[in-house]
Amino acid sequence: MMKRLLIILFLLGVGLGVLTAYSIDDAPTISQSVRLSQSQLVRIEHFIRANNPEDIKAGKITQTRINQPDLNLLMSYILQRMEVNIPSFEKRRVGGLVALNENNAKIQFSIGLSEYGSEKFLNVSAGFSTDNKDDVFTYKLNTLSIGEITVPSIVANFLAHKTHEKLKENFDEYDLVSQSIKNLEVGNQNLTVKYYFDKKVVENIQRKLTARVIPENLRQALIAQSNQLAYSSQRLELQPSINELFKPMFALAQERSIVNDPIIENKAVFIVLGSYSINKSITKYFDEKNQYAIRPYKIYLNKRHDLSKHFLVSAAISSMVDKALAKTIGLKKEEGDSDGGSGFSFVDMAANYAGIRLASFAIENETQARQVQYYLAEVKLENEYMPSTDKLAEGIFRTDLGSSFKSSEQYMKTEALIIERIQQLSIYKKP
Repeated sequence: MMKRLLIILFLLGVGLGVLTAYSIDDAPTISQSVRLSQSQLVRIEHFIRANNPEDIKAGKITQTRINQPDLNLLMSYILQRMEVNIPSFEKRRVGGLVALNENNAKIQFSIGLSEYGSEKFLNVSAGFSTDNKDDVFTYKLNTLSIGEITVPSIVANFLAHKTHEKLKENFDEYDLVSQSIKNLEVGNQNLTVKYYFDKKVVENIQRKLTARVIPENLRQALIAQSNQLAYSSQRLELQPSINELFKPMFALAQERSIVNDPIIENKAVFIVLGSYSINKSITKYFDEKNQYAIRPYKIYLNKRHDLSKHFLVSAAISSMVDKALAKTIGLKKEEGDSDGGSGFSFVDMAANYAGIRLASFAIENETQARQVQYYLAEVKLENEYMPSTDKLAEGIFRTDLGSSFKSSEQYMKTEALIIERIQQLSIYKKP
């Protein structure tokens, strides 16, 4: 009996060795995604805004179509966000690619295996087709290969089905999304999705996704700062400065940082204040019974409400994602204004850049995080973190800009002036 068991274990070991040898390659079939450009980030932002679940009408079937280049752009963005949010993921050097043909889709991934050496990769390729009948879609996994190993179709579909069931069982949001998708059509270079959401499903998905994405230490910091904001908001006077919220919230961050990560504590301040500046509450994501009501109030910077919104939203976005996207969102807002709103404003741009700079500096490392807490817990003047807007033009309209405005001498000189003024602010000087 023991002899038979040893033989079985030996054969299993040999089998696993063979599988490993043939599934690991010396080169990736798909290169790691290059860093996205500003124009590509703008495209992603437009797609996300156009498909915001909060804008979906209850009981309405919604259709979204995305072409192959944009789908691959979105995949690159997701992979790069994973690199930022999951430190160990960056070492994987993951690349992904989707190819869409009539009723057939092919997905390829290359994953770096640092544990096997710098030149080892796991290359995975899967091809599937869809079938839509009576608002119910099914898919069939036609091909699956891992390295040089081709998995038989019957085995691949069995594994896909089991994975699907496990995801539904363990992730409520995955189950809700899969039930809501009514039709999935793969065309030549495009993918069309029809889905049905009611408001409760949307809110449930948002709550569960947010709770799952937010680390527990950040969650606790967000709850603490939301309660501090609720307390402080009841005591605000007419046209309060950002300082009136910075002081108590960064004092709390400083106190909590005695035993917690100061970077996380600073992120919480910026995220809570950024949400507050646009009248959105994040407390609904936490299901906490002991949270207090936050009083709506307009906050001011340089005696202007619009500037505080630019500043705080940019700071919040910089705390959640990368500086490039925050900068892009702020800039595109200004370009939109120049089409017929209030006009392009270098003053607003200064607030955007100042908010990005402050948040980025405050979460870069522990020393700077504590330095910002020290300054802002006792801040007296706004010009400690907001540059002078003297001689910065406003109300510039599209007809005055020209197609090459961003590469013009006026734009580049003014942008450089704003950046120089920000660099000279006292908060960035060593105490």
